[in-house]
Amino acid sequence: MAKYYYLLLLFVALTVLIFLILEKRNKRRLLLKIKREWQEVSVVNNQKNENGLMKASMKIGAFTKAPTNIDRRTWEDLDLFKVFQKINHTYSTVGEEFLYYQLRTLKVKETDFEQLEARVAYFEKNPVVREQVQYHFASLGKINTNHSYLYFEPEKTKSLTEKFDFTFLGLLPVASLVLIFFAKELGIGLLIGSMMLNTILYLVYKAKLEVELTSMSYLIRALSLAKKLTTYDIPDQNKLKTAMTDLQKVLKWGVFFRTKNGSEAEMILEMFISIFLLPFVSFKVVIGLLQKQQQKLWLTWQTLGEIEAAISVLNYRENQAIKWCAPQFVATEILKGEGVDHPLIENPVGNPVFAAKPILITGSNASGKSTYIKSVAINCILAQTLHMALADSLEMKPGRVVTSMGIVDNLDDGDSYFMVEIKSLKRLLTESKEQAFTYCFIDEILRGTNTIERISASSSMIQWLSKQHCLCFIATHDIELATILGETCENIYFSEEVDEAQGFYFDYELKHGINTKRNALKLLRHLDFPSDLVASAENELAYFEAQHTWRVLPNEE
Repeated sequence: MAKYYYLLLLFVALTVLIFLILEKRNKRRLLLKIKREWQEVSVVNNQKNENGLMKASMKIGAFTKAPTNIDRRTWEDLDLFKVFQKINHTYSTVGEEFLYYQLRTLKVKETDFEQLEARVAYFEKNPVVREQVQYHFASLGKINTNHSYLYFEPEKTKSLTEKFDFTFLGLLPVASLVLIFFAKELGIGLLIGSMMLNTILYLVYKAKLEVELTSMSYLIRALSLAKKLTTYDIPDQNKLKTAMTDLQKVLKWGVFFRTKNGSEAEMILEMFISIFLLPFVSFKVVIGLLQKQQQKLWLTWQTLGEIEAAISVLNYRENQAIKWCAPQFVATEILKGEGVDHPLIENPVGNPVFAAKPILITGSNASGKSTYIKSVAINCILAQTLHMALADSLEMKPGRVVTSMGIVDNLDDGDSYFMVEIKSLKRLLTESKEQAFTYCFIDEILRGTNTIERISASSSMIQWLSKQHCLCFIATHDIELATILGETCENIYFSEEVDEAQGFYFDYELKHGINTKRNALKLLRHLDFPSDLVASAENELAYFEAQHTWRVLPNEE
């Protein structure tokens, strides 16, 4: 009889030894990976699907009572998900979700960024601690679909024990071990039978309840991470200690949810806990404990997300942003900056911005108009969400950001290009009438209609916007608007050059005033269009400039 117990003890000892060796190896590999990836431009395991992040962002906004305030049209116009992916250097789902939420939520005053800057400054000065903290977040990892928010809403939580009573079955293997002392054959038979039954039940119910179990596992492991972070002298140490004091029982009962990162060691551990159905047995107890500590639970979850989001911001500032500055917020309705860059363009040409009244931007296609207004709009958002601007300097009054650009037909609703554009502009006008100060950005205003109506409607719309509580940036091809609105708007432009030596090229540098250059016909000649075609076009242009009307071309069949 004794030899069976010696063999069992030897098996357990070897299993524990293998588990520790694998854990040590995995930790060493993960730390090396974190160190290597810190200075890499591309990030690993970056979220490709935005739907889950949008849902999480809505939940965070509801729990914090600060909903996201950048609308979908503006988010898509400015390719802000691509900007998010460029900034995102998180290793956990909770960090990734809070970074996304922060980038979609404008703040209103300088003091709103004090915690972010305190975290960033600490991790910048303590890279060794930062790597250790990142290791813990990487150990927590990312999951494809995160339903952990279920457990912040007790009324929506289903009790697993209502499905099946696992307590009795979980105790059967333990009882069979005791029974071996009194009836060896019966005890061994019961042990083998209960182990097989419980393993099958574990696999069946784990598949049926994958969402609940995975989400509970992630939440418990996040709390375990919070407890580990209380040992580091980080800015949030005391906050986490206070919250975790009341969550200790949750960790004790949820110990069987702490595994799930997919390592070899944890696969071995899961094999053992499945025999006793331990995750199912502890589920009901953990639910009850969580329902009593909702406030502390949310505080811990939010703090974890904000810590890793801050580390991600630090990574972007140190390694990916060509340049950046802290914005200066002022009470005056003004936007002023130098060397403003676009985050998605390699080797961008930085341009100044100064707006105290509407800005009208003219120029030809591809000259830089659209890129410029997007650069300004994105930096207005970065300044008010992550407290940084990709510029040499930026001074601004806090305000909402609304755009109307990137318009396409809406075939699902049967809307033409012009109808979609009109609806987008109506939304922008409605926003500008609100009390809160607003930055409005319009690219190719009313492009979907004829020239005469476009100019008359555009000039009236810009004039109307100039009287609202907003600052507007409008890009257009219509040079006539620059003349009509000369007293209302500040005129700037981008231009191209055409010469024999360099051909056709852009410098992408902002210029003040109205663009008087006309290079389209020069470009036709430079690209060897038929000479009679180019000559005819030049004659028609000369006629229009002299007569202010177009003449009817004769039919020369």
